Amino acid sequence: MKLHQLLAEPGWVTGASDGDVGALREAVRELPAASPLAAALRSAEGSDAVRYGLVCDRAGILDLGEEQGEPGLALGLASPGGAGVGKLTWIAWGLARESVNLFLAPVLRRFSSEVRSAVRAGDAGRALASPEFRDAEVETDVRVGHVLTPLSYRVYPDTPVAEVQNLMLRRDVAAVPVVGESLELLGLITAGDVLPHAMPGGEGAERRRPAALARQVMTRSLFCVPDGESLVEAGRALVARNLAQLPVVKDGEMVGFLERATVMRAFLGPSTE
Repeated sequence: MKLHQLLAEPGWVTGASDGDVGALREAVRELPAASPLAAALRSAEGSDAVRYGLVCDRAGILDLGEEQGEPGLALGLASPGGAGVGKLTWIAWGLARESVNLFLAPVLRRFSSEVRSAVRAGDAGRALASPEFRDAEVETDVRVGHVLTPLSYRVYPDTPVAEVQNLMLRRDVAAVPVVGESLELLGLITAGDVLPHAMPGGEGAERRRPAALARQVMTRSLFCVPDGESLVEAGRALVARNLAQLPVVKDGEMVGFLERATVMRAFLGPSTE
């Protein structure tokens, strides 16, 4: 969804800063009852779904929760002459937490400085109307394919284990997929698979030799997720299996990993105000 499709009418209100729900309540009194922002605030009143977090210096985001009707976005400005002059509060509603954390917040972080400058010049509408801002993309239905770490390396069954080890060190990765001639996924080699063959006198010392190949040490039985899987479901699977990452496949070919850190960022819960 384009950012301009999220913007409510009017696109900003005066008197809401620092994630203060009370200030926002006062600000929307002048809005028509049918205003999307007013409706979202009414739905959120008394809900523990309201969350506030910082986007960047002097800009925060007040999330009224994902159950508050059609998704929307507005800009809350500190009251003129008040202590909060120069601060912005982006007000969002109707978006899933992973959409806010992984897509909306980075976009707002990128544009907050420009918007703040426009507000100081008394022209908030100019920044909100700029093509760069309006056309920024925000995913509202987050799938694994939107947030995976793309695969830029792979090995084949006959790749020597020593080469796999060097690849892991060069790329600073903990797992490497093993693929066939058509790039179909055959297995996965982790640092734990390689290490016994690298350690002198270790568990795999008697098997260590230059001819040791990827197919001899790879894990063949893998739990993978399709790139079209919802991030919520994939995250639950990652937690249930206590994994650091999940292989992601598309049409039988591995295309990347879903990392635990990505899932943690997606469902980060800012402080409640």
